[in-house]
Amino acid sequence: MVGLYNRFARSTQALVNAIKEFQCMGIDFISYQENIDTTTPTGELIFHVLASLAQFESSLISQRVKAGMARAKAQGKQIS
Repeated sequence: MVGLYNRFARSTQALVNAIKEFQCMGIDFISYQENIDTTTPTGELIFHVLASLAQFESSLISQRVKAGMARAKAQGKQIS
C-alpha cells in the first residue's frame, strides 16, 4: 500500500499538496487498488495515515543507508 504513495510523491508534504491541487481543479483522488476515496472523511483519514507511513518508511531507508555507508567507511572501504 505504501508503495503507491512513495511513487506518487517524494514526501508527505508533496503528496498532500498534490491532492490539494487536484481538489482545487475539481479532481477527486480515488485509489481503487487500495480502496481509498479521498472524497469521504474516512478515505481522507486513511490517505493521510498511509502518506505518513510512506514518509516514515522512506526516512528509515535513508537512515539505514547512511549508517551502512558510515560503517563501511569506518572499516576502510572506499565508497563512491
